Amino acid sequence: MAYYRRGLSLSPGNEQILYWGADGVEKPGTRNWMGMNSPAAEDMINRLLSSESHDDFLAAARALDRILTAGRYVIPIHSSAISRLAHVNEIKYPKKLPMYGDWIGFLPDVWWYEAD
Repeated sequence: MAYYRRGLSLSPGNEQILYWGADGVEKPGTRNWMGMNSPAAEDMINRLLSSESHDDFLAAARALDRILTAGRYVIPIHSSAISRLAHVNEIKYPKKLPMYGDWIGFLPDVWWYEAD
């Protein structure tokens, strides 16, 4: 077992091949550390990437999640909805944060500094 924290996007895509794809069993440089080789996961990744509707995309993402959880390839350990970043008071950020990134509390790329 290895601890690995994955910071995924809000919309899973091509990176799923690097995490769960069968090529990662033999090919160095992927993130398929556990050597997962699942035809069902491969199929769901392909459906996820080729889906033509939002509903098909969600169905493929949820099915991939069930495959990963049922096979115990991934065991969720901890998650926090609170961002714990220390910063000076002069750092500013928008009142309404855009919906992208790892999670809504961690968006330093939309912060700015205002000197007095």
